[in-house]
Amino acid sequence: MSTHTFTHGDLRVQTGWDRPLQYFYLVIERHDPALGRTLVYCNLDDHQSATGGLTLAQIEARLAERNVPVPAGLLTALQEDQSVNRGNHHVDWTAAALA
Repeated sequence: MSTHTFTHGDLRVQTGWDRPLQYFYLVIERHDPALGRTLVYCNLDDHQSATGGLTLAQIEARLAERNVPVPAGLLTALQEDQSVNRGNHHVDWTAAALA
């Protein structure tokens, strides 16, 4: 599985290519010092996804619905992960990538 993570305000986003299941995933959590972690979105709970997985367009849409900007280059990196069926790969996108 490839893993791409970044933060936006109090949100932590994790997305990537799930090699065994052959689809993209997306998890968004809110981090609050007083309350801890709260799940905001998980593709497994998305009723619009018949397989549980997402397309790149759906990842982009789910982030936009929550006003989370997509880091520059993220969608291209995810597409590459899919094309080479990448696993065991992690990228932590910096704030600079959120241009």
